[in-house]
Amino acid sequence: MALPQRRGSFPPRTLAAYNPLLVETRKHDAMDWHDALGWAVAVSAVAFVGSLIVIPLLIVRIPADYFARRESAAARLQRSRHPAVRVALLVLKNVAGVLLLAAGVVMLATPGQGILSILVGLMLVDFPGKHGLERRIVGNPRVLKTLNAIRTRAGRAPLERPTANLVRHGGA
Repeated sequence: MALPQRRGSFPPRTLAAYNPLLVETRKHDAMDWHDALGWAVAVSAVAFVGSLIVIPLLIVRIPADYFARRESAAARLQRSRHPAVRVALLVLKNVAGVLLLAAGVVMLATPGQGILSILVGLMLVDFPGKHGLERRIVGNPRVLKTLNAIRTRAGRAPLERPTANLVRHGGA
């Protein structure tokens, strides 16, 4: 079947005039875009509410001397557990940390506690130089003040400030 030719209007303005399936495809594309936007808003809202609940709970559980210690929590974990339990906990801890890091990065641009989520995610993930980075972040007076305000509301002792030597060199 040949396409009808009209004077001055070829090629046709839309192919939908000749193929009604294209109109349906475009409707579905628009619905997919709107659905994706709806899901993004829903996920952002859930992450925001979840961060308001989970992050303070994790901050309250940090030992008061966590940032002032020379020995890392990972080193103590290495000595105290059966190897199978140690590996399982290490994998779970790192997965949770990566999820919190990713959520924190997203929350830098959307509503939520981005910096605190990134800090807690960093505390959970194991990588070289981690303790130095944590101590540098907590060495910022505004970050330490925010963390200690959350701990005070929960009736916990404030976090000890990392010493200047630990902040500069990342610990032992």
